[in-house]
Amino acid sequence: MFFTQYWINKPDIVMGLGWSSFLAIAAVLVVLCRVIYALFVSPLRHIPGPFLARLTSKRAGLIGSLGLMTKYSRTRDKANTATSTSDIRAVYGSHKFRKTDFYRGVDMLGIEHMFSTRNPDLADTRRRQFGPYLNTGYLARVEPILAAHGPESLKLKWDKLYGERQGGDKLQQGFPVRHIRYADFPLLNTYPFSMLMRPWERGYDGVTKYAIESAFIDAEDPQSKTRMTERQVQAECLNMLLAGSEAAANTLAWTVHLLMLHPEHYRRAVGEPACSKSMRLHPVSGGLWPRRAPKEGVRLQGYFVPGGTEIFINVTGAHHNPGVWENPLKYDPSRFLDNEEARRNVFTFGAGVRACPGRHLAVLEMMSILANMLKDYDLAVPEDYVRRGPRVLDENGNPKLMEDVQFLVSIPVDPKRDCRLVLTKCTA
Repeated sequence: MFFTQYWINKPDIVMGLGWSSFLAIAAVLVVLCRVIYALFVSPLRHIPGPFLARLTSKRAGLIGSLGLMTKYSRTRDKANTATSTSDIRAVYGSHKFRKTDFYRGVDMLGIEHMFSTRNPDLADTRRRQFGPYLNTGYLARVEPILAAHGPESLKLKWDKLYGERQGGDKLQQGFPVRHIRYADFPLLNTYPFSMLMRPWERGYDGVTKYAIESAFIDAEDPQSKTRMTERQVQAECLNMLLAGSEAAANTLAWTVHLLMLHPEHYRRAVGEPACSKSMRLHPVSGGLWPRRAPKEGVRLQGYFVPGGTEIFINVTGAHHNPGVWENPLKYDPSRFLDNEEARRNVFTFGAGVRACPGRHLAVLEMMSILANMLKDYDLAVPEDYVRRGPRVLDENGNPKLMEDVQFLVSIPVDPKRDCRLVLTKCTA
């Protein structure tokens, strides 16, 4: 009886058009209203940029996921994509520009951690808790440990696995990288010990190192004297492991890739400038990172952006901004030699109050590994590596980079095809 009465009392217009037509007309009216608002009412209507950007900030997310940050690096739009160094420092420099719900997608175990938190107070608390373990003084004390478990460990694996399995020092063909995990203890790869290792491999929590976990458990905020709960420790460990391993590994991968495309720089490569240039030309965290404008609004590049507007930080766009960098798409590590201003204009680790707290650890790790790689091994691309190389140029006349996709970090589309390398151990 309820449904019969409902259908009888439907508006005549719906009865005449049908639900599908009625909903289609309603959708058109909604879009039309948004268009009229964007053209004549919106406080952002005077900001130049693509019209679609005024209708929805989702466009910025699409640009980030498609890796089109350079193409749109000089536009201003509703999601106000900040690419000038002054804009970025203004946004990064204050807690007034809070992180948006975009970062909810990178929460660990369903809770906020130091990177994803939208709460400035929690961010400051975590920094005070972890500060003693990530400052340069503490890292200087543990540098020998980092060297032993970084470059020395890598060299041990390469010398043992790459050399022995290929019958020499050169690696002409790949082999499954799963063997590397057993390099330090080859016995674990044999039956029945391999059966004992399977539950450990499946346990994601087993990845957490005891030393890091212990430091996090002991981490205390000197102001409030508070410590983290067990679940918060787990979330921060996962954050550190994922952020530290993925970002550092991908930065090193892109650095080596760029050096192989530019043999003139490889022959005189120096660890820090090579990595700094890689982080500028192809930042692994070069997507679009949103902040929300403070209630009182903000003026960027002469345009007023009202409070609540999402402002997307275009790191790649800033790194490719021709107003800041001469010949920005050219790989030239020498521009970072004795140039502190150039280093300040690289935002791979963020800046201001939410800068990456582990940046000193990441730099120390990457520099030590890259320096030892360049010292102890000769690197080259395979003979059949024809899709990329110093003579395969893009539309700008620069060596063409391998294709990549952007999801939090930039990763190669086809690493099996594009990330092949010939290693020759130096004998001198």
